[in-house]
Parts: sequence; structure tokens; C-alpha cells
Amino acid sequence: GGLVGLLACSPSLPRRISAFAMASGEFYIDASLTGPLFGAGCQPRELSEKKIPITEFHGQNDSIIAYDGDNSPASNTISIP
Repeated sequence: GGLVGLLACSPSLPRRISAFAMASGEFYIDASLTGPLFGAGCQPRELSEKKIPITEFHGQNDSIIAYDGDNSPASNTISIP
């Protein structure tokens, strides 16, 4: 799931892939991640001239990756909705 989120942040892939989908993804907002896929503060919609469709399947009772984010001691995960 998180990898798909990173791919959606890629400068080139959203122009070649029409939509992204993931299951129970965890999305980090750690600005210290600066590798080619990570771009600090990535907003996929801003990288393309069109909105990027992203589907996320997630259960509210997931005890590993919380639906409402904040499941990391560093509080660096974001909410699904």
C-alpha cells in the first residue's frame, strides 16, 4: 500500500498510469525521506495536469495499520479519509 502511494508521487508514473489502488496502506509523512520516490511533502494531484484516482481499501478494525493514522510512535502517518 505505502509503495503505491510513493509511486503515485513519482513525477513520471502518474502520466503513464491512469489510477492507483492499494489495500491497507500506511502512508508516512516523514520529510527526512528524500530518495527519488519520496519527494518531501508529496501531493500526487499537484504532479499532474489531471487528478489522479486513488482507491484505498481499509477496514476500521485493523489493529496493525490504523484507519485514522497515528499508529506510529513518531506520529508520522496520515489518516485514510
